[in-house]
Parts: sequence; C-alpha cells; structure tokens
Amino acid sequence: MERTLPVDLSFVLAKIHGMRSRMYEHERLERLLGSRNMLELMRSVSPGSDFASHRHFERALVSMHVADLSLVARYLRAPHREVLDAYLSRYQVENLKVILRGWVRGLPPDQVGDHLIDLPPGLGLPTQTLLASRDLDAFLRQIQSAQLARGAGLGRAHFEQTSSTYFIEAGLDRAWLSRLLEASSALGRGHRRPVLELVRLEADQYQALFVLRSRINYDITPAEIEPLLITASGTRMSSGDLMELASRATAVEMLTHVPGLSRLAGSATWSADGDDPARAIESLQKAFIGRLYAVANRLYYNCVANLGAVLAFCTLKRMELADLIVLTESLRYDIPRAEIAERMMGST
Repeated sequence: MERTLPVDLSFVLAKIHGMRSRMYEHERLERLLGSRNMLELMRSVSPGSDFASHRHFERALVSMHVADLSLVARYLRAPHREVLDAYLSRYQVENLKVILRGWVRGLPPDQVGDHLIDLPPGLGLPTQTLLASRDLDAFLRQIQSAQLARGAGLGRAHFEQTSSTYFIEAGLDRAWLSRLLEASSALGRGHRRPVLELVRLEADQYQALFVLRSRINYDITPAEIEPLLITASGTRMSSGDLMELASRATAVEMLTHVPGLSRLAGSATWSADGDDPARAIESLQKAFIGRLYAVANRLYYNCVANLGAVLAFCTLKRMELADLIVLTESLRYDIPRAEIAERMMGST
C-alpha cells in the first residue's frame, strides 16, 4: 500500500464531507440524467478528457473512484487503515478475476490489460506472469496475498472438473470479505459497532446471493457450497442458516426464506417470482443494495469522530460509481430517463 500520512480522524472526516459535496447524487445526479448522449455525459463528468469508447470511460470512472478511496486511506492510522486497505482489496480481486478469465481463454496480456482497473501501488498484480502460468497451481502461487491464494484454491476441484472459474471467483470474494470482517472486528468497541453494521450487510449480500445463484442457476449441491461460506467472526448469517437455505427444495422456497429477509422490506421492490428466478435474484440484490445505501447514509450523518462515517462514505462512493455506470449503459441503449432514474440509488 501507499505510504501512510497519519492525521487526526477529524481531518479525515472533514475531507470526506468535502468530497461528498462533489459527488453525483440528488440534484447533481439529476442534472447528469439530462445528458442527451454519451459524449455530453463524458464531458460533464471529466471535462477535457477524451475517451475512445464507453468501456474506456467506465474504466476511468472506476479508477477515479479507487483513487479517491485510496487518498482517504492514506490519512488513516492503524487499525483504521487496515479496514480501508481490506475494503480496497475488493478492486484487486476484480482485476484478479479478469486476469483469471483471460488466462483460461488464453488471451494475450495487452487484450487483458484493456479490461483492468488502474490501481494504486500495493494493489497491483503481475499480470504477464499470471497469464504465463502453465496450470492453476502455478497461477495461484503468483498471487502475492496468501489469503487470496487460499481463497482461490477452494475452487480448484470444481475448476478441474468443469473448467469453470465460478468457485475460484467465489473463493476470492470470500477471502477479501473475510479480511474485511477480521479487520473490522479488531477495532475498538466504539468504532467496531457501526463499521461491522455495514460490513455485515456486505457479507450478507455475498452469502445469500452466492447460495441462491449456486443452487438455482448452476444446480450446485449444498455440500459443494458449504466450503465457500464465510467463517470469519462477525458474520450475521450463520453457516447453519445458509445451509438450511441451500437445502430447500424449490427456488420459491429458497427465495422466500433468505435469512434476515424482513430487514430488507421497503429498501427496494422485492418479488419472489417462481417463474423467473433470475429476475427474483436481481430484485433481491437490489433490496440488499437499497438497505446498504440507507444504513450507510444514516451512519454517515450519525457517526461523530468515528470510522463508521468513513466506511459509510466509501459505501456511498461505490453507489455513486454504480449509478454513473448505469447511466452510461442506459445512454448507450437509449433507455427512457424515468426508467434510468428508477435504477439509481443516488437519485432517490
């Protein structure tokens, strides 16, 4: 990671309040919704920049997002810095997934590189070395984080049987979320409670959606799912509850017995559509995101001199990024403005 420039937490909180005032949400996002085409959107978000395509623009959006969060992380002292470092590792994982898929398909480094996020020092990956790996074991040995390598290794058997990276990618998600839970649980009591409230929601979303997609979309057995569940302390959904969910007989039973489903009520439209499970899973994901947005917004304003406000800001920034990408894709396909607004969190 980059060199830390530790300052008082009050400075960091003042910094993020200034940064939030420049975020694209509410009125500022509404103005972007008036963009007539992709070029106008690009010029509004990044004046003076020239992007070859929508993909290059979206890649730049992610890189700018990560740069903002990395700047915040640089000002934090341990153990607060460990939480932000763990949070930022999700973007390293996203790049690692891209490289993994490129390796499986035998793509050249330059083609894979076009899809990678520009990350700050400490989150980089040896792309060419990874792509040159002769087999999966060699690939895993090149992953510098032992925790990520172990997580990816949980998908080895499934990969050898199917050539699918699904379980390897799930293992990577499990690894970074476990690291985030562990770093959050190590905080002092005053900071730990609000931070864990957010992190547990992230873990809840991963666990529930992983179980549902594995069972409904891929017909994977509960026994195969269990090793990929998060076991780090601080999780709210227990392995027992999730295994019970995975063992239910039908898609509708699974979709209506997600642990903690009642807490998502009102966050977004939710419908357990037995005729279209994929749409129902998408609806559930939207409900999770809606709940996460509501909790992050509350903690951002309610946490005083607390790391909870910092992580809430990081969460809201991620929502901003998602909204900008939704807007980009919607302009590409000429989706009506009202329909675009319904898909965004920051416009509500």
